[in-house]
Amino acid sequence: MSAPTSRSCRAWGTAIQSDEPSFQRSQDSRLLILAPVGRDADLLKSLAEANGIAAVALPDAPSLAEAIKGGVGAVAITEEALYLPNSQALAHAVSSQPSWSDIPFVVLTSRVGADVRMKTTMDLVKSLPNATLVERPVRPVTILATLEAALRDRRRQYEVRDTLEALRQSEGALRALNADLEERVAERTEKLQAAVRELEGFTYSVSHDMRAPLRAMVGHSKILVEDFSDQIPEEGRDGLRRISAAASKMALLVEDLLKFARLGRREVVRQPVDLGELVHEVVKDVREEEACEVDLSVGKDLVVQADRELVRMVLHNLIHNACKYRSRTRPLRLEFGSAPEGGETALYLRDNGIGFDMQYGGKLFQPFERLHRDAEYPGTGIGLANVKRIVERHGGRVWAEGAVDEGATFWFTLG
Repeated sequence: MSAPTSRSCRAWGTAIQSDEPSFQRSQDSRLLILAPVGRDADLLKSLAEANGIAAVALPDAPSLAEAIKGGVGAVAITEEALYLPNSQALAHAVSSQPSWSDIPFVVLTSRVGADVRMKTTMDLVKSLPNATLVERPVRPVTILATLEAALRDRRRQYEVRDTLEALRQSEGALRALNADLEERVAERTEKLQAAVRELEGFTYSVSHDMRAPLRAMVGHSKILVEDFSDQIPEEGRDGLRRISAAASKMALLVEDLLKFARLGRREVVRQPVDLGELVHEVVKDVREEEACEVDLSVGKDLVVQADRELVRMVLHNLIHNACKYRSRTRPLRLEFGSAPEGGETALYLRDNGIGFDMQYGGKLFQPFERLHRDAEYPGTGIGLANVKRIVERHGGRVWAEGAVDEGATFWFTLG
C-alpha cells in the first residue's frame, strides 16, 4: 500500500455520497484506525481524509476500546493489532455492544504461507463478528470502497436504532391514553407491532450475514480479475465477472428493500401539488435516464393535496415501468388524467405498451412478484410495491387494468 497523494486519492475514489440521513453526531461517522506496524495507520488516515471520511488513529487496543464508547462509524485494523497485549479490551468492547449495534471492522491481513499464523489470525478475528478481511497488498480504491461500505452499514444500524426507539416511545404514549380510548389504543398497538415485526424482518435481511459475504464476493472477484487476469483463462474470468454481477444485483435488492421499509416510517406532509406539472418533470427525467421517447397527453385541473416527494416517487415508478414495458413495434404514448370513481377522484396513467394478463393483476403490487423473466425485463420487483405503500400512506388505494399487447392503465387515489 503506497502513500496516497490528494491527486491519486481523487483517482482512487470519492467521498461517500448518499441521500440517506446523516449521523446525528460527528463521532458516530468517524473511522477509528489501529495499525501498530509500519506506516499503515498514516496511509489509511490520509486515504480516508482525502475522500471526506473523518479518521482517528489510535496507539493501542485499550485506546481503541475507549474511543468506541464515544461513537464510531467503522474500525480499520491490521492483523498485527490482533496480537497486541490487552487486545481483550477490544474484544470486551465489541461483546458489550447494545442489541442494535454491530460495529463494522475492516481487517487488513497478509498473504502468507504460514498455516499456523493464519489459523491464529482467524481465531482472533472471531471476536469481531462483523469483520471484512482484506488481504495485503491491497489497492487503495479497494480499501476505500470497503470502508465506504462499512460506513453505510453503520449508518443503517443507527437508523434502525432511532426507528426502534421512536416505536418504543410511541407504544409508551399509547399505553398512557385514557381508558375511554382503549379500543383505539388496541388497534394502533397492533399496527405498531406489525411495523416492528416488519422492521425486524428487513433488519435481519440486511444484517452482516448478507452484506459482508456480498462485499467479499464483489471485492475478491475484482481483485482476482485485476491481479491475476493473465493467469486465469477467459472462461474463468467470465465466471468471476458473473459472480460479481450477481452479488451487485443482490446488493441492489437489499437497497430497494431498505427504501421499501423506510416508506412505512416517513411522515406524509400534504401540500398543494400540480400533478400535471409534476408528470412533465418526471417524463423529462425518465427520457434522459432510459433514452425513451414519449408522446405525452396530460389532463387539466390536476391539483391535489399530497406529499410532493412521495407522489413524485409514485409517478416515477409508473412512468419508468411504462418505458420499460413499452412495445417494440409502436411509439410509446402516455395519457395522464383523472376521473370520478366511487364518490372520489381517481388519477390514472394509461400506456400502449405490452400490457399484462388480468388474471395475474393481483400480483403486480406485491414485493418480488414479477410477471416477466429477469432476462427480458430486469428489475427487483419492489417498484409497484412502493407505489402501493405510498398511496396507502395517503389513505388511498391503487389498482390496474390491462390486456396483453393492448397496454395498461394504473389507477390510484390519494385519500
